[in-house]
Amino acid sequence: MAEEISAVRTTCCSDWKSANFEPLLLKNVEKCSYAIPRRIQAAVIPLIMNGCDLFGHAETGSGKTLAFILPIVDGIMKKGVPENTLNAPIALIVAPTRELVSQLYNQTRKITEGTGVTVAQCYGRTDIAKCLADIRKGCNILFATPGRLMDFVSKGRVNVRNIRYFVLDEADRMLNVDGFRSNMLDLTETQDFPTFQFVSKLDMGQSMC
Repeated sequence: MAEEISAVRTTCCSDWKSANFEPLLLKNVEKCSYAIPRRIQAAVIPLIMNGCDLFGHAETGSGKTLAFILPIVDGIMKKGVPENTLNAPIALIVAPTRELVSQLYNQTRKITEGTGVTVAQCYGRTDIAKCLADIRKGCNILFATPGRLMDFVSKGRVNVRNIRYFVLDEADRMLNVDGFRSNMLDLTETQDFPTFQFVSKLDMGQSMC
């Protein structure tokens, strides 16, 4: 399995306890039967917890999702939730398809059970009212497809003022889409938060940064 991490050197977490997750999050990880961190998780989790920007390459099935979701959930639990978060996520995860968005959303709901961290999703080709209702229930972590996200941001339905984490999952499938790169740069240029990009096909020229 080919996995590459382009980032600063840091100490890998050899087991879940060494990651220093909040107790309830650690309990959920153990309940989901994730025995030990996989290679990409051991490398990436400390980087995200230290606030590093990240460009990572990992094949499907490598455990990439937990590599970014776990430290994000832990960070939200440790730092708390700002006031007025009705439509203002703390973590924004953008993925190319509704299927991937739903997959990420469902996996994260298991990890966040009982933690108080709320999760929402929005994507195209579905009822806008349903997406908005989901967001209003709580969107500490918001999973979105690019088109629906930019539409909601431009119309004030999603506010980016509270963003602490920004993830592009399978970025190689999105960065060549017309307007996507410029829209994402507009979204992030005025904000001070780390950006995590993951690709399934390694092409360093495709990084947003």
